[in-house]
Amino acid sequence: MQVENGVNCLACRTYHTAGSCPLKQAGVECCNLCGMAHFGHARVCPHIQSETQVRAMLEALRHSNEPEHLVNEAKRYLRGLKGHLVQMKRQKEAKEHAAREAEAASVFQAARAPVWKSAPTVHF
Repeated sequence: MQVENGVNCLACRTYHTAGSCPLKQAGVECCNLCGMAHFGHARVCPHIQSETQVRAMLEALRHSNEPEHLVNEAKRYLRGLKGHLVQMKRQKEAKEHAAREAEAASVFQAARAPVWKSAPTVHF
């Protein structure tokens, strides 16, 4: 069925008139962790991107009275997430360290260059 003045909606992935997405009627859902409205299909919540917050969530799971299978799944997910965050932090630090060393090496090479090579000659 073709709708006049319709669009292919990126949110609901259907074809409907502009401004009448069925997802609008669902209302805004807020994240239980941060209270902001964001999509849950990606790791966009600031609490999920913080190693400190992930550690706090793991600690809270130790005292949880939820069913054991749910707690174990949540712990497994959060441990994997924490490992990913630590790995990304190490990669970022290594990249910054390499950039600092490259800059220091270029400064050192410029300082070692003979004066007659580094200064341009001006002819009148």
